[in-house]
Amino acid sequence: MQAIVGMLPPFYTARYVEVHNPLLSLVWFLMGLGIVVYTLVHSLLGQHNYVHREQPNIDVTFWQDRATDGNWWPQSDGQKPEYCGIAFKAASKTDNTSWGSDAIGCQRPGDRPGTYFYPSSNEIQIAFSVAFGTDPQFNTSDIYVYERIEDSTVGLQLSYITSRQHVAHVPNCRVIGDEEHPDGNSITSRYGTLFPSKDYGDGYLILSVHDVLKAAGRNLSGTGSEGPLILTGLEIVAKFDVRNYHTAFRWPFETWNPFGFVPASDLECTVRFEVLRDQFTPLQWFYHGVEPMALQHGLRLVAVGTGSIGYFSFVELIEKLLLGVAAFSLAQAVSSGSVLLPPSRPPLPRSPLP
Repeated sequence: MQAIVGMLPPFYTARYVEVHNPLLSLVWFLMGLGIVVYTLVHSLLGQHNYVHREQPNIDVTFWQDRATDGNWWPQSDGQKPEYCGIAFKAASKTDNTSWGSDAIGCQRPGDRPGTYFYPSSNEIQIAFSVAFGTDPQFNTSDIYVYERIEDSTVGLQLSYITSRQHVAHVPNCRVIGDEEHPDGNSITSRYGTLFPSKDYGDGYLILSVHDVLKAAGRNLSGTGSEGPLILTGLEIVAKFDVRNYHTAFRWPFETWNPFGFVPASDLECTVRFEVLRDQFTPLQWFYHGVEPMALQHGLRLVAVGTGSIGYFSFVELIEKLLLGVAAFSLAQAVSSGSVLLPPSRPPLPRSPLP
């Protein structure tokens, strides 16, 4: 016990008076040790500062897939959607044009050949309606909406590349909502229902057009800024986020995990849908020679992505450990006061006056 007491640094009061009290010295020592250990644990396990982080370049691939009933095109259940036969007219007196009709009919996409989905890099366009005529954008009454187009599905596949690796498919992306549109939290991928044998692989994200609109707080029975959404269309942005080593106190080692804890290196992919604009959104023009003959309006879905990918780094780990050791040594030096805070000496006595 005497040996341990001798190793403890002396305790100093606010006036730098040295007090050799083993209990106070022990408390002072444990407080410094606790602060350093807490800071080190929080830095390493809470914030995962032992990893090297990179910002990935993200790419999203879209494609059309089966409808929610398992067929390629949605089949009729005998009941017409409420938007079949709607009345809508937008007239302009200045140039004497009118767009719309008192009863806009429906066409089923599977009844006639045509193109309704237009995927490209980080974007897909889905036609909701078609207008025929020599001026299909501003002056026509020959308009149709595509019946049950909202029951068609869209596949979304996220890939990324960093300086260390290229991942062609990030599995198990999930839809999330926010305070304005919390319905996004209830939307799940339809991949397991439509493909129970996992034809593509594991963890693909397949959503119906209705799911995308619901996650953004809209539906095809609603109205946008310029008219019914089934006629005007809209633009929606899909905000993807992929990251790892972001959840505090997950298991830090990827190769050694005897207890089966969730590794901090597991990727988490989320997507949130937001409306950019809900005005008339022209998608595809059709021409006879050079003369326009038809125009499709619909949904333009654009993907953007952010993320943070971490890689376990011994260099980062050793750096943080050395910083912790240095902080502990500094705390001990300050607590001992032998160098930085020497005890004050009593004033020198004055010589008597003659």
